[in-house]
Amino acid sequence: MKQILFFILIPFLSYGQVIEIQEDETGDYSYQEIMESEGATIDQIYKSAKKWIAVNYQACDLELEGEEGKQIIFKAFVDTGCQDDSNCRLEYSVILDIKESKIRLTVTNFNYSSYESGQTSFSQKILFKKVLIKLANKRLQVPVQKLRKEIASLNKSESSDW
Repeated sequence: MKQILFFILIPFLSYGQVIEIQEDETGDYSYQEIMESEGATIDQIYKSAKKWIAVNYQACDLELEGEEGKQIIFKAFVDTGCQDDSNCRLEYSVILDIKESKIRLTVTNFNYSSYESGQTSFSQKILFKKVLIKLANKRLQVPVQKLRKEIASLNKSESSDW
C-alpha cells in the first residue's frame, strides 16, 4: 500500500515546488528557476518554451540568440482581481535562457498597475506590498508548473504519432 501511495505522490512532489519571489540587495524582486531535460536539444526546449508562452500568455516576445543558446524575453501581466477597479493588474518581465538540456526562467521587473495610481514598481514603497508579493507568488504558480511539466515531457520519447 505504501508503494502505491508513493507512486501516486511522485507527480505532486516533482511539480509541487512553491514559487517565492525574493527581494535582492537592491530592493528589486525576482524569481528564478533552472529546469533540466536530460538529452533535450536547444531547439526542442526552445519550441517547448514557445508553446508554453502561446498557451499561458497573450504576449509579444522578443527573441535573442546568444553564442551558447537562445533567449526569449517578454512582458506579461495578470489581473489582480481587485474589487473596485477592473484595470488593476500585476505586470512583470519573463526571461527564458535556453542551453543544451536546460532552461532558466527568470521573472523580474514586478509592477502593480491601476487606473487610479498608475504603475508602481515593487521596489518602491507600497502600502500593501506583502499582499502583492503573495498574489504574485500565487499567480505564477500555475504557469511555472506548466513550464516544468513541458520541459520534463522532453525526457520522454518523442516518437509518438499522436
